[in-house]
Amino acid sequence: MSATTARPTWVRKLAWTLTGLTGLGLLGIGYAYFQITAEIDPGSFGSLNALDAKETERKLKIYAEACSTSHRGFIRLSEAEINSYLHEHHFADFEKNSTQTLVSGTRLLDGRVELLGRGLTWSCWMRKPFLGRPLDLVWQRVMELNQHSNQWAFQTKSMWLGNVEVPPRFWPFVIQQLGEADLVLSDRHQWFSRLPALEIKTNELSAKPELR
Repeated sequence: MSATTARPTWVRKLAWTLTGLTGLGLLGIGYAYFQITAEIDPGSFGSLNALDAKETERKLKIYAEACSTSHRGFIRLSEAEINSYLHEHHFADFEKNSTQTLVSGTRLLDGRVELLGRGLTWSCWMRKPFLGRPLDLVWQRVMELNQHSNQWAFQTKSMWLGNVEVPPRFWPFVIQQLGEADLVLSDRHQWFSRLPALEIKTNELSAKPELR
C-alpha cells in the first residue's frame, strides 16, 4: 500500500480505541447481567416444614379468637414459622397449578422473609419474560418497621437485584416492573397494617429474632 493510500496514524489509534471501548462496554454489560441474575438459594433462609406452618395457623387462630373477645396478649412468630406458612399457602402447589402467574406474565416462584433487628428482608424469586425469553431474578428489599397514624408499615431502606444494589433513583422503575408480585400477599399486608402493635424482638431461648 502506498503512502498516499495508507490510513493516518490517528485514524488507526481512534479505531483501536473505539474497539477497546466497545469490548469493555460489552464485558461490563455481561458482568452486570450475571450479577443481576445471580442465583440465591432459598435454603439459605432456613428450612421449611409443615409443622411450623400448622403452628402459625394455630397461633393466628388464637389471635383471631382473642380479638373477637377483646383479650389482651401477644403471639410470637419465628422466621421458620412465617416462611413455612407462606410456602404452604402460596408456593407449595406452584409447579402444579401455576397460580402465581401474574397479569404481566411474570411468575412468582418463591418468597422468603428474614427477620432483622428493626425490620426484615423480603426476597422474591421471579421469572419474567424478557425479549421473548424467561429471565430468572431474585428481588430483595430490606425494610424497616415503622408506625404511621396508628398503622404499621415496612419502609424500604435498600433494594437488590441478585448481587447488585439498586440506587434509590431506580426504585420506581423496578417497582413498576416487578411490584405486581406484592399483590399476591396483599391480604397479609393489610392484616399486618391493622394490628394494634407489631415489633421484632429477640427470643430469650433461641436468641433469634421473632415477630410479635
